[in-house]
Amino acid sequence: MTNLSNVGYNWKFTPEEIRRFLFCLTLKDDASANSVTLANAALLNAWQTLFNTYNFADDTSIKVVCSPIVYGVTPERGEDKVFDENNYFRKLADGDYDVSAMLYDLAPKQVAGLKALQDYSISVYLITAATQVLGVSDGTNLTPFKIQNLTVQDYGITSSEGVSQVILKFRLKNPNELNDMVAITVADADATSDVDFFPLRNVTGAVASPAVTGCTVGLTLDNVDPNNPATAIYLTGDHVTYDLVTFTDQADDSDEVLAAAGSISYSAATHLHTINEAALLTTGHTYTLKIAVSGYDITCGDVVVP
Repeated sequence: MTNLSNVGYNWKFTPEEIRRFLFCLTLKDDASANSVTLANAALLNAWQTLFNTYNFADDTSIKVVCSPIVYGVTPERGEDKVFDENNYFRKLADGDYDVSAMLYDLAPKQVAGLKALQDYSISVYLITAATQVLGVSDGTNLTPFKIQNLTVQDYGITSSEGVSQVILKFRLKNPNELNDMVAITVADADATSDVDFFPLRNVTGAVASPAVTGCTVGLTLDNVDPNNPATAIYLTGDHVTYDLVTFTDQADDSDEVLAAAGSISYSAATHLHTINEAALLTTGHTYTLKIAVSGYDITCGDVVVP
């Protein structure tokens, strides 16, 4: 006997409009799907930990990239694919489901960063104006929507009649995932806050004067002000504290950390951070310098101790 499925109770599920996209790789390094637990999905610090997945992390595949604020998010549902000929009708597949959004007044390098996502197999969580995360639930985890064909327009020049505009568009790979969509409210967060929801900024660290006591390192932001491109922007001593610095020995992956605030100093004149602590490193060893500053993805050169 065949039993019809039940429709269930109408909970009046009407999330507010989308304000941000949270992009991640569809699969992690171990080939499992990227997801967060339903409990962690409600915590801002859990999301910020995923934003702050630095280039030197053991598993960078869990990284989440937060978009700038988006406007006018518009779903476009295509017609179902059917065969209809000679009075024979059969549904072949669900119609495509495209999502487009406008981004206004971005910096050119922000657009370049978004366009780089086109080269990956990615998925997306949606953030509403009420700071709810929309995704697919299996009762335990929140999984992002799998997407395909992400397209991002090039930077748009401001005109006398309008601001700089960029259209971002993607297609849901499996539109039926929408039927398992849930909304998780992120406690104490504001969807429009660039402090709560931030993309990382790339920083290049130039290492010099390696010794058993440490080294010097200059930290320069890759994304300069397009209005003043000749002026370098440095990560200063206010950002880099001793507890954020780690030297990892490339021979055995052991870590050396700084003991106290006095182990690192900053010169505003030279823009150099000087790490100086007795018997910190070992002669003849090569270390990876890791500096974990929230909001910045810092890539440093090797520290080769003579």
